[in-house]
Amino acid sequence: MLLNFLSNAVKYNKPKGTVTVSAKLLDNNMIRFSVADTGVGIAEEYHSHVFEPFNRLGSETMSESGAGIGLAMNKKLVSLMGGAIGFESVDMKGSVFWADIPTKGRDTGDERRPDTEVVNDIAEIYGPLSGTVLYVEDCPINLALMEIILERVGDIKVLSSVTAEAGLKLAKRHKPNLILMDINLPKMDGIEALQKLREDRDTKDIPVIAVTVAASDEEIKLGYEAGFDDYITKPIQIGKVIKSIKKFLSFR
Repeated sequence: MLLNFLSNAVKYNKPKGTVTVSAKLLDNNMIRFSVADTGVGIAEEYHSHVFEPFNRLGSETMSESGAGIGLAMNKKLVSLMGGAIGFESVDMKGSVFWADIPTKGRDTGDERRPDTEVVNDIAEIYGPLSGTVLYVEDCPINLALMEIILERVGDIKVLSSVTAEAGLKLAKRHKPNLILMDINLPKMDGIEALQKLREDRDTKDIPVIAVTVAASDEEIKLGYEAGFDDYITKPIQIGKVIKSIKKFLSFR
């Protein structure tokens, strides 16, 4: 959540601008995390649409890239944590985005076990995984999350790349045991990268799992037809990720 806020604060800032991160305890047992910037701000006419997915406000006048899902994702994350989210913004003067998070988890009555427990159970049942995993992903948040997941389940070395082109070079150099591949990458996409991996004798036998937001039945079918060994849709579920990668990594 904070990475999403910070990414926007930097992306839409002005030259020599500033970004300020703060946290304070509120009276209702909530912690308010705030990220303020001195950037371009958001015109009042767009305020009601800020948290809509795929809505890059005023994008017709912007050169910055992005899918427009970061703030919508933050709204969902904060909701899942039982918190609240909001912002203040003045056009051409800057913005402050904040999220109020409970200091203790909610008792929701939901009997589903946390994903961390799923990870621990899998590690206990199957033994710690080991090997080298290359993750090709242009979103730093997704990269960080995957690294956290893999660190929990054994002696896994994680390599990462934000472009398919650089990922291909890493794959050829290090010959990882498994590749996780985003499909919607800049320039060369994940499907084309997969084809190039299969054409190279040094990488043709490395299993490749798609990790993507393309989640329709047709898109999943096309992914398997393209040659992916497995297919994981975002937002990822930790248990499913581990169950998928354990098919291709050895156990110590």
